[in-house]
Amino acid sequence: MLSKIQRFDDIRQRSNTVNAMKAEIARTDRQLARLGPRPRGPATPDPTDRYDAFGELQQVSSAKAGAPQYALVDAGGKLQCYVSPAPGVNLRPYLGQQIGVTGTRGYMPEQRAAHIMARHVSVLEAGTGGTVLR
Repeated sequence: MLSKIQRFDDIRQRSNTVNAMKAEIARTDRQLARLGPRPRGPATPDPTDRYDAFGELQQVSSAKAGAPQYALVDAGGKLQCYVSPAPGVNLRPYLGQQIGVTGTRGYMPEQRAAHIMARHVSVLEAGTGGTVLR
């Protein structure tokens, strides 16, 4: 009989704790509701969410026939990937500019690097993390 009384007392204490937590949460919710919605600043777009690759477009010279003519490099000049234009896409006007590209991703084992067949190109505003200019 004593063990049953202890068990019921434990259940009562747990119930009281849960009810106290519910009351605290309700009080906090009321306080937050009085403050109203928090203003949010403009979100900085993340280029990794929008593009298959991004960086500065550079021309690549290779003696091999069929090798990619372009590459995207980061701010430090490190190769991000090779880029080839899809039919109807002209990459030449974007040379030296920060761009984001979407297209078909691949891998070039002989260069040990990623490759993108660019179907769409967007010029990015430098230093904004991917804001599209046009």
